[in-house]
Amino acid sequence: MNLNELGFLWYLQSSSNMVNIFLEHLIETAEDNDLKGVLNEIKTLSTFQEQEALQILSANGFNVTPFFNENDLQSPSEKLFSDQLIIEILKHITSNGLRVLSYQYSDLTEPNVKNFLKKY
Repeated sequence: MNLNELGFLWYLQSSSNMVNIFLEHLIETAEDNDLKGVLNEIKTLSTFQEQEALQILSANGFNVTPFFNENDLQSPSEKLFSDQLIIEILKHITSNGLRVLSYQYSDLTEPNVKNFLKKY
C-alpha cells in the first residue's frame, strides 16, 4: 500500500465516520419521510465505506482509529436545518466526495482499494 492509498483510506474512514454521525442527526430531525429514506440510504453506503476502509487498513496492519461520536454534536436533539437545506447540504457533500475520489483513483496501486472503488 502506498502513501496515497493510506491517506485516502484514512480520509475515507474519518470522513465517513463524521458524515455518519451527522446523517444520524439529520435522520432523527428531518420531517419529510422521503428525505429520511434518502438519508438512510446514504448512511447505509457511508457506513459500508467506513467499514471497508477499516477492514483494508486492518488487513494491512494499521490500527483502527476512532474519530467522532455522538458527543461531538453540540445539541443532538435540536433541529439544525430545514429539510430543504438538508437537500442542499447533501448535494455539496456528494460533489466534494466525488471530486476527491476522482483525484485519488488515478494513483491507486493496491488491488483491494481499487476493486472497492470500482464496485462503489
